[in-house]
Amino acid sequence: MKFRYVAALVAAAFGTGPAMTSADTFNLTLATGHPEVFPHVAFLGKVFVPEVERLLKEWGSPHSITWLQAYGGTLVKTGSELQALQQGVIDVAFVPTLFSASQLPLEQVTYQAPFISPDDQVIRAAMAKVREGNPAFKEAWDAYGATVLSPGSICDDYNLMLTEPAASLAELEGRRIYAPGPTANWLRDTGMVAVAGNMSEYYQGIQSGIADGVLVLTSAAFPGKYYEVAPHFVKVSLGAQWCSTIAMNTAKLDGLPDDVQTAIKTAATTYSVNLMETVNANLVKHLDMMAENGATMTEWSDEARREWAEAIPNIAQDWAAAIDAKGLPGSDVLKALEAETKALGATPLRDWSE
Repeated sequence: MKFRYVAALVAAAFGTGPAMTSADTFNLTLATGHPEVFPHVAFLGKVFVPEVERLLKEWGSPHSITWLQAYGGTLVKTGSELQALQQGVIDVAFVPTLFSASQLPLEQVTYQAPFISPDDQVIRAAMAKVREGNPAFKEAWDAYGATVLSPGSICDDYNLMLTEPAASLAELEGRRIYAPGPTANWLRDTGMVAVAGNMSEYYQGIQSGIADGVLVLTSAAFPGKYYEVAPHFVKVSLGAQWCSTIAMNTAKLDGLPDDVQTAIKTAATTYSVNLMETVNANLVKHLDMMAENGATMTEWSDEARREWAEAIPNIAQDWAAAIDAKGLPGSDVLKALEAETKALGATPLRDWSE
């Protein structure tokens, strides 16, 4: 993807000079492809940016930051954030890692093990341990000149939203389902047809008949208003996922004063924690609000969910073998994920190590 146009926009907003426009003011561009209607984007402006400024003032720092915030594809499209960071088009980004499978293959591990746990806190804690224990994660980001700022944001439990109801896997035969990034593998051998897309495309695509439904994280269902075009919410609990993080161009980060770097890293962690706390607090309320607006709510039995889990080929082992062949620790990372989730009390619906 060419970034000449977006680079021109940034230059127009901030000029073409160095990042520091005075002795204590730095210009930084913060961007992502998703729109602000979704909590993970809204919180960038509501939590992350003001928290950086609050910390700098609290510490008596002489420094400040002027932010250019660009969301909803105005500077970068969804999935191109990492490349934009690498090229210096943007400085800080919310990176949906699920769309960076070729660049960040190990970050995809939870997506290779559906039905492992619907609990976002379990997945976050498990993945934090997995990442800490394996330097290959950091090395992948280093290759793109990017530094992870936060411990990661979790995509809460994935479920289905459909134009017509379905009480079993058999009733989903032939349906076209939006399945973002690696979630397409969750539909293999199930009779469903995966349709590529992202949260900015689902509503119009379902409305126009491109798809009959969507695999969607629960927290996005109400803000995205998907219930208007796919009014049947089906809780299948495919699992919470390690799916995104805030990252920064490493050279730009290293060029900032120490207190500014610390403020940015601290604020990124605050953002991630506050985001998940708020998302979890709103989930039940948002499901109720969808029902009030005409959506139907159903939940599959464990038997129906297990039928789905067992219909899928062992995508986890296929993924691990492919990653191992590239000289990366795919099998080790997969084993570590399963061990850490079980240690935290999770009971996976399927053992992907077999």
